[in-house]
Amino acid sequence: MMGDETRRPALAFSRTARIYWLEIFPLAKKQIARWRARAALIPDTPLRANALLSLCEKGQRPEGLAAFALLAGEDRRSPVVRATVAYQVIVDYIDTVSEQQALSRVANTLKLHGALEAAIDDEAPAGAYYALGSPGEDGGYLQALIEETRSSLRELGCGRAVRLALRRKTNLAAEAQCFNHGLLGGWETAVPPWAEQRAAQLGLQGEVEWWEMLAAGASPLGTGALLGAAGGADRSACEVEGIEAAYTPWIEGLAGMLDALVDVDVKCPPARHLARYGSKEEAARRLRTLAEEGMRQARQLPDAGLHELLLLGVIGYFLAKPAAWKGDNSAVAGAVLGSLGGMARPILAAHCVRQRTPRIVLRALRVSP
Repeated sequence: MMGDETRRPALAFSRTARIYWLEIFPLAKKQIARWRARAALIPDTPLRANALLSLCEKGQRPEGLAAFALLAGEDRRSPVVRATVAYQVIVDYIDTVSEQQALSRVANTLKLHGALEAAIDDEAPAGAYYALGSPGEDGGYLQALIEETRSSLRELGCGRAVRLALRRKTNLAAEAQCFNHGLLGGWETAVPPWAEQRAAQLGLQGEVEWWEMLAAGASPLGTGALLGAAGGADRSACEVEGIEAAYTPWIEGLAGMLDALVDVDVKCPPARHLARYGSKEEAARRLRTLAEEGMRQARQLPDAGLHELLLLGVIGYFLAKPAAWKGDNSAVAGAVLGSLGGMARPILAAHCVRQRTPRIVLRALRVSP
């Protein structure tokens, strides 16, 4: 008979999966379809193409961020889903638009990322987000996404501690994306001092590589965790700081590195981050460290079991992709998977079913410790 210690995680996973697939996922899909319909009405042809492209190529990302609604109370999941989906759609859209030709790629990125600050802050003034890029008209698409996020946060009654943390995170995201684009323009020497300063502010000087900090800053996972927390019980400043510490840089840095592991576009600066390690063996050691520390910190949070499952879900999403196990990438993927305990494999299997890559499970079982 299965012992209690073995059964509890399995039962928690089953219960959580049921809530996600039967309640959260359908809401998220409905919201994504709504924004796709709205994007199709954008008057400007390039902006419309960018909006639809980001929803097509990155459509699973809003679904994933919506999973943080698991942290919310049952009667508050809907506004968390609306907020997380709208926020992620903004992230993907402005990232796609900012990659287009502009007077200044970096300045354009910063201008566009003002939309994220406006989305989580009612007091932020409306900005001319496209001022340095496309001169076209988006038909109010970006402003509608901003208003959706704002209204959802108002419905949640988001507390001061969470609001301040969201502002810190959006500020970090804007800076990180600027530096990511700056790497294309020869900013390589400017990024390490910025990353070291950011790490020092977190009390982690010397503990995080500069490209890990950069990847963490650009990730929306911490925002998702904060939005999910806003849908739960009132959070003290201490609890909110714990969420920030767990996600930035550990969980977000790991997600960024796994994204680089499976990204086939080696011309994209984030995709090159993995090559900055001295070898794939060093990369495997560092990603294992990020995974273990992220898990350790997640287990200290309120709703620790849910944060643990959410982290495993993020890892499963990336490791279910064939590129994660191609060639010497398999050593990195195996090191991460092998550090996470017994529940990592069934969650990976669920993602493989979702992504139609069932053979990945067999490779993972052969390679991981």
